[in-house]
Amino acid sequence: VDEMFDSLQRYLIRDSHEKGRKIILEGRLAGVIATEQMGELGDSSPAITRILFTADSDARNKRVSNRYRDLTSENVARLTREREIKDLQTWKKFHPLISGMQDIYDASFTDRSGAYPFADVIIDTTELTTKEVKQQILETLENRGDILLVK
Repeated sequence: VDEMFDSLQRYLIRDSHEKGRKIILEGRLAGVIATEQMGELGDSSPAITRILFTADSDARNKRVSNRYRDLTSENVARLTREREIKDLQTWKKFHPLISGMQDIYDASFTDRSGAYPFADVIIDTTELTTKEVKQQILETLENRGDILLVK
């Protein structure tokens, strides 16, 4: 299933690149896949804006708890961490660029230039509401010239 979604995202990126269109892809690996495609296309295309959404583990666990109310907070924390570890191990098999990562949400992971290699913009959502996250996304895209907000 993971490989199928990765292939679909790669196809959508290539297709949008060929047609000169901008697209929005969402997913925990979307920035990694976009980075891989940018390398394959020989392009650091401004049509691709990679945004990483982070939150500390307590905030992530609280959000999961809101979806699975029958689990204790301790179980949520344990199961969430186990899933993150398992997912990262699986993803490393297919995405060599993340071989050195220990946490997919760790924005302090850097490349040789000292930058986070899989996002142009990092938004920490720990203390933000959904509305505030949306506003930050819109402002970021407008500031980059990706969209024009009509007010």
